[in-house]
Amino acid sequence: MMKNIVVDDFYIIGGQTTIAESSSIGAITSIDQLMARIRVVESSNRYYVDNGLGYFGAYQIDYANYDNWSHWTADYVANGGILEIAPVTTNEPHAPAWTPNNQDNIARYILTGYYNKYGSYEMAARCWNQGEGGRNNSDADIYWAKVSGVDATTGVFTALQATINMILLFKITFVAMMFVYMGSRVSKLVLKQFGGEGFKFTSERV
Repeated sequence: MMKNIVVDDFYIIGGQTTIAESSSIGAITSIDQLMARIRVVESSNRYYVDNGLGYFGAYQIDYANYDNWSHWTADYVANGGILEIAPVTTNEPHAPAWTPNNQDNIARYILTGYYNKYGSYEMAARCWNQGEGGRNNSDADIYWAKVSGVDATTGVFTALQATINMILLFKITFVAMMFVYMGSRVSKLVLKQFGGEGFKFTSERV
């Protein structure tokens, strides 16, 4: 248990509370506002950026591992969306073209679907980052804390709420106390067995 614990485990950042509600930057009130904050978190608002792990663009949509870009664009077009064709001069390597407008339109389409299904911008962001199956996991908590705590205009993060993970600390304290108790018992046993005069070599019968 101890070897798998890292410093971040001692804190719960954000949780499922809507940090933006009490933040000076205000609550998210539209999909476009949510998209603007996601762009800052994902790519510092740069539309052509690659994180080196198969994720690309302003929203870091993966295209290498699960082909999200391909099936999301296909779904978008099937539901009446229109994709922009990249100018020949851009050398656009992706298909469909990874233009800023296409990235915005696809992100808006997917996030709107999540919002309509779950009824909140928080859940839309969580699903965007972790998928619907992972929307309530700890990584989604941290991601939402980042998205809801960033000013999309300045790119500056507000202080994120963090609370001590009391359950983890209790477990560690309990384990430490058990080791102290067991150590005390073992040390007494060792002293009792070998702490006297020790063994004597003699020909006398006892």
